[in-house]
Amino acid sequence: MKKRSLKGMMNRIIIYSVTILASFLFCWREADAQVQGKTVCLTVTDGFSAPLYGVYVVDTRCRLLVTATDEEGQCEVLLKGLLVGDTLEFPCLVFYVKRVAVDSLHDGMVIELLEK
Repeated sequence: MKKRSLKGMMNRIIIYSVTILASFLFCWREADAQVQGKTVCLTVTDGFSAPLYGVYVVDTRCRLLVTATDEEGQCEVLLKGLLVGDTLEFPCLVFYVKRVAVDSLHDGMVIELLEK
């Protein structure tokens, strides 16, 4: 009986070890695809270069609010946690939704929304 319980325990240890190793490999691969943890300052304007207040910035992959613009149409987006292939949406009433790839964002970028 002791041999059987020892063998079962060894099987559980092997399965647990393989599971942990697979988790580490997945997390390592996922971390590799993430954008560097920098912050970019963006300005959102209308067609006349007037700043737009209260425009949401949404991560389309997980449908989470990243930030929103202030009174000057500016916002800071922390890229940490976003993946290279992710896209950000800039929805605002009376304007078409603008989508921008995360890997194309740079500091000082102006996002122009077109009126419907």
